[in-house]
Amino acid sequence: MATRWGICSTGRICHDFTVALKTPPHEDHQVVAVAARKLEDAQQFATKHSISRVYGSYEELARDPDIDVVYIGVYHPYRLMLFTNAKKNVLCEREVKEILSSAKRNYVFLMEMHCPFCGSSVTAPHGVCGVCGRDITFLKDVANKVAEEMPTTSAHLSAQPSTSAGK
Repeated sequence: MATRWGICSTGRICHDFTVALKTPPHEDHQVVAVAARKLEDAQQFATKHSISRVYGSYEELARDPDIDVVYIGVYHPYRLMLFTNAKKNVLCEREVKEILSSAKRNYVFLMEMHCPFCGSSVTAPHGVCGVCGRDITFLKDVANKVAEEMPTTSAHLSAQPSTSAGK
């Protein structure tokens, strides 16, 4: 059974992650929903990436019972806690220190994938998440694919001082 992903936000990093997530076999991972603050943004993202469910709020995505893991490309502790409190496993682009207690309390998998750590290995016994019981070794491959395109981790793209300042 495929791991069903929800994407929280529609910025470039979410685009990059969604593209990179297509690296593993399709039967292993599927992006099934996307949410943004503006429904139009979510609709455009869904069209570009062939995603079936579109939400105009993060709360709707958190309530979707068919999501196994939420990828969060925006930072705000409230958004992170929204998903951990909804018992969703989370992969996010920021440090997770502030919401670690929420993840532990709700017994969900929480992993940060902040730029400096894109190339690091996934540390889980035998590559299996102890919370959701799924193989998460693919995250290293996804992280490395994303890292190839990131100015902060690619020598040939990091020549300009504003490379990590965003759009």
